[in-house]
Amino acid sequence: MKYEDCDYVLDRKNNFYIVKGYWNFKNILCSRVFALDPNGERYNTLLKRNFRKVLDFGLITLSKKEVKRIFEPFEFYASNKSLLKGVWAKIALQLEKYVGEDLGIFGSFLLGFEVKKDVDFVIRGVKNCIKLKKKMQKIREKLGFTSITKEHINYQVKKYGAFHNLRKNSFEKMFKNKWSAIQIKPGLLTTIRFIYKEKEIPENIFENRIVSRIKVAGEVIEDIGSNFCPRYFKIKSKNEIFTIGTYYWVYQSCVKVGDKVIVEGNLRKNCVITLDGPNDGVIIS
Repeated sequence: MKYEDCDYVLDRKNNFYIVKGYWNFKNILCSRVFALDPNGERYNTLLKRNFRKVLDFGLITLSKKEVKRIFEPFEFYASNKSLLKGVWAKIALQLEKYVGEDLGIFGSFLLGFEVKKDVDFVIRGVKNCIKLKKKMQKIREKLGFTSITKEHINYQVKKYGAFHNLRKNSFEKMFKNKWSAIQIKPGLLTTIRFIYKEKEIPENIFENRIVSRIKVAGEVIEDIGSNFCPRYFKIKSKNEIFTIGTYYWVYQSCVKVGDKVIVEGNLRKNCVITLDGPNDGVIIS
């Protein structure tokens, strides 16, 4: 059984986790998203139990022995797309025109919770990501929606600023770079996520040994990996090229080629810098 990014697992204590990355061979790297709670505000139709949403940006490793069930976005979409209603059905139809069977659903709907706010879509493949980036504005216009608004950017900055150091992160500029966001109405935004196909999975740079802390200025020369998780991008600083990596959601599509940045994080072997904690970050000048 493979466990890859944007899959979910249910453990034997009935906690739900979202899987992170692709190198889950012995244990599963993940974040807990829903916890069993008799007083929780979210009712799960599959387990017929109440849960509470967990806002936890940290990562844990879960033993495969603890997994009771896996939830896969693409199989779920193929079997349940007829259940989508209203705006979500319209968005799915537009996306499917361009990516076909590489469209999936993740998030709470996949797990058996009622759609209280939004439906989360995920797309598989680098070529599909590039194709969709070229077509996204056309898709938004056809649906009558917009890119992320100033008001929603301010909301997101406040939300993620509670965990990440605002002095070390240009979140407002990063959110403006988030090209796959679809603003449906005030307070309602959905952001398309992306995962690699099997032959596209990159090297696991997080295995490289940490050497020291580093703060370095440079220019973004490669950005496609920032659309996937973990987020990867490359910067050139003087005569060196660094690969930047992080698992945090907030950095999706955070930079674009040509951006001048200051990156602070853990320097690892082979010119790798990873953003692993709340005091790491990316400043865009």
